[in-house]
Amino acid sequence: MDNETYEPVLYTLIDEEGGETIFELLGSYEEKERKYYALTPYIEDDEEYNAQQDLDVVVMESFINENGDEELTSIDDDDEYDRIGDILIAKINSENAEDEQ
Repeated sequence: MDNETYEPVLYTLIDEEGGETIFELLGSYEEKERKYYALTPYIEDDEEYNAQQDLDVVVMESFINENGDEELTSIDDDDEYDRIGDILIAKINSENAEDEQ
């Protein structure tokens, strides 16, 4: 990167038990006025991040709540989750290939 400093986009997700986990945005995709995100657990340490062989990827759908705030929710339909996940992974891989050129 030409003197660019990477600043990750982070989301704090709260699970059903109230536990918080910080996720990093890998990519997004919009379809039929719906927005989807591919997220991975955030690893702050560069060495630990680079040592990871496989990243866990979570696909979430975005919606605007009654207060006008963005919220993320899981996709309950397995077929939709797989389809959107495949689209997002292909998009991320394509963008990473372009960055390496």
